[in-house]
Amino acid sequence: MQMKSINTSEMHAGEMLSNVMTMNGIPKHKQASHIRDVLNVSTPQAQRKLKGTAPWELTQLEQVVGSLDLSMSQFFAMFENELSEKHDAVFNIDKLEIPCKIYLSKENSKERREYSAVKVNDKWHVFKTEEIEENELYIEARRFIGMIIIESNKTEIKKKRIALLDDDKDVLESISEIISHGDYTVNSFSNLSDLEAKIASAPYDAYVMDWIVHDKSAYESIRKIRESKKPHAMIIVLTGQDSEEVDDEIATAISDFDIIGPFSKPLKINSIQRLIDKYFLRRI
Repeated sequence: MQMKSINTSEMHAGEMLSNVMTMNGIPKHKQASHIRDVLNVSTPQAQRKLKGTAPWELTQLEQVVGSLDLSMSQFFAMFENELSEKHDAVFNIDKLEIPCKIYLSKENSKERREYSAVKVNDKWHVFKTEEIEENELYIEARRFIGMIIIESNKTEIKKKRIALLDDDKDVLESISEIISHGDYTVNSFSNLSDLEAKIASAPYDAYVMDWIVHDKSAYESIRKIRESKKPHAMIIVLTGQDSEEVDDEIATAISDFDIIGPFSKPLKINSIQRLIDKYFLRRI
């Protein structure tokens, strides 16, 4: 598939590509070489394409535009808007300064745009045009913006944090070994006071808790979880004791705090893992 020859009045792709390459730091004397390397063509062929004396295949244009970190829609928008300059800038949104790239309309352009840029202390700032129209200082200095590009950078997936509570170290090690895989960060606690300190300062996304720890129930600790900054965390309760008093208190906790369990020890640890995986999968 071939595009029209770019020396037509409709499109001046070679000229526009040259402008974009200049804005991306590729000087004019190296632009033909850049096109040659991207397209794997001869230098004379690359020069003819730049000058508009050789037609472009759509796939070729896409390759060169892509090498300049632009999409085809962005490139054609630059045609339409006759953008002439590219700058690093900051976009002020909700009191945050978000780095971006801006493409300014020609300096003498009279076509009003939704966003404008003002250079303050050698840094370009992006504003809504209507927000600065009453400011005479900004009106003098502003430039209309044809396109704003905010890059969405790669981020690491934040691991879910799980707290384990039990005064039996063998149980802690067994559970931790099973669920401590790539998706979770697991911390173990053998007493209620240490866990409660963490609940207050940095609550977890899920808890696996023995109901009786050193002869004291976890009821108050669970209440503190529900009053923490993560009140909807998953809480799985384990128990190795059977008595009417324990059963009644756990029944109250199930009613008051929406806990899961109790699971009797010795327990099927794989079942605990499946519950945790299912809970977080539901919340993706």
